[in-house]
Amino acid sequence: MVQQKRKQTKKKKRSKLAWFILILLVICAAAILNSNEAKREIVKAYNKYSVYLEKIHISKSPYSKQFDVEIPKGYHVHGIDVSRYQRKIDWQEVSKTRSDTLKIDFVFVKATEGKTLSDRYYAYNMEEARKNNIICGAYHYYKPHVNSTEQANNYINLVELKCGDLPPVLDIEEESPYGNDNMRKGIKNWLQIIEQHYGMKPIIYTSYSFHKDYLSGDEFKEYPFWIAHYYKKQIKTKGRWIFWQHNDKARVNGISGCVDINVYNGNLESLKGLCKRE
Repeated sequence: MVQQKRKQTKKKKRSKLAWFILILLVICAAAILNSNEAKREIVKAYNKYSVYLEKIHISKSPYSKQFDVEIPKGYHVHGIDVSRYQRKIDWQEVSKTRSDTLKIDFVFVKATEGKTLSDRYYAYNMEEARKNNIICGAYHYYKPHVNSTEQANNYINLVELKCGDLPPVLDIEEESPYGNDNMRKGIKNWLQIIEQHYGMKPIIYTSYSFHKDYLSGDEFKEYPFWIAHYYKKQIKTKGRWIFWQHNDKARVNGISGCVDINVYNGNLESLKGLCKRE
């Protein structure tokens, strides 16, 4: 196996060298002749070389480029997450978005932050996304220095999950000024209050590094994770993850500017199985 790979590598190197020599010869000829015909030959050679390099890149890449970003291969369910920063979204256009065989299957919408804040586009986004048959979920941005019970109540007072909606999400990205143990206790309290109220186990959203440093212990292993890990070929993280936010620069019809894009670690039927049933 190793010898075969070495032979293939040597063959590719020789092929690249041959292309390089060809272009060098054409450039030398152009310098000597200084003619328009020689210049045209340079352009032709350069274009052929560019196509050749592109073919090599495509054959090596574990991605397919869609929605203006690299989409990890092997995943079949794709979605976005939005907040007031995307402003007013045309959800009918979002639902029509197609890129090759991919479409937007789900969306997570920002609902609340801290103990008093709510996203001004939350109600509109949820209503319109549901109307256009996009599976919806609502998330809370957690502030570690704010009372966790009050934050849970802020979410409960705004968010009414309906049949077919995804479980509640806790977005935790900030460290606590009161220490890690205090932060973890607050997070656990929020999760327990929300689970008791909605009868669904919440999802924890966080970054790859935050999860590794603060949330990979036994106290959170029962919760599914949504991990933000950008511009990587694959996600490697301990514990159970079900969503991967792999890029923050996607372009989707109906949304002005960039938007986060995610994959679900399963098929569409299992995604629907996570949703509220009554």
